[in-house]
Amino acid sequence: MAQEILKIQDIIFCNRPAILSFRKVSYELLDIALSPYSEYWRDMRKVFQSFRPIREDEVSRMVQKITLKASSFETINLTEMITFLTSTIICRVAFGKRYEQGSDESKRFNRLIHEFQTALSDFYFTDYFPICKEWDSFYQQHIDEHLHQNKPKSMDVDVINILLQLREKGWGTSVRLDMDHIKVVLMNVYFASTDTIATTTTWIMTLLIKNPVVMKKAQEEIKALPSQRKKEMVEEEDIVAVGLPYLNAVIKEAIRKYKTLPLLVPRETSEKCIIDGFEILAKTLVYVNVWAVANDRNSVRHANYMAVIYWK
Repeated sequence: MAQEILKIQDIIFCNRPAILSFRKVSYELLDIALSPYSEYWRDMRKVFQSFRPIREDEVSRMVQKITLKASSFETINLTEMITFLTSTIICRVAFGKRYEQGSDESKRFNRLIHEFQTALSDFYFTDYFPICKEWDSFYQQHIDEHLHQNKPKSMDVDVINILLQLREKGWGTSVRLDMDHIKVVLMNVYFASTDTIATTTTWIMTLLIKNPVVMKKAQEEIKALPSQRKKEMVEEEDIVAVGLPYLNAVIKEAIRKYKTLPLLVPRETSEKCIIDGFEILAKTLVYVNVWAVANDRNSVRHANYMAVIYWK
């Protein structure tokens, strides 16, 4: 049934319901995650591009920090480091800034993310409507900085600058970009990326520490890379060229075992359809329990422990 909804008839099930909380945080369903399937939605996805040099620079900084602490036998809070890594990458990609760990700006950014996640998961979302004003102010502050004539060069290649250029030159669809469109894309970049990436990475490391045999096999696979590919870090082309099947299996198993979102964002049918012999009407609200799918004993062997061999 999940395959029918997510793959076979996904076009029918890809709309989002106009729930009050969704409308409030997404500036009336303008963002990528909550907007209905349309030409506007397809074009908005094209805005995002790979900021690989930024990712590599921040990962290198984190590895150096870990190496320094390890050499002096200091305790390392890996969760804190990974969270800071992802938030820093997102900040540099989104608005061309790098917040120092522990700074007031960094604390404010992390607080807003926490409040956003709490608000979306709370049944009484209307209690959080006053906070939306601070979120809007946060977005506007960074947009204003990019509109300033003396902005730093680091802001020339970030997401805000790209969106402002598209707003000035015109958009590919009939929709004209305004400030609300830009703010809602920033919301996607900030809040939908930071915690999910950090949580997934933390779970992967937790499972590896908990399973030393798996950790050793993954390390051996990386060490066995051809000599011409042995660098300071594993890069995307290494995964494509060599495959690294065991490391890929570890990542897939961690994602299967620990979902950042046990329930996917609700969907809404755009037209009447048939699922498993049942007639589903248009405008039907659909929730997908991906945790249950990933842990279904009928389809997943050894669902209660790290069965990496299953993913080979």
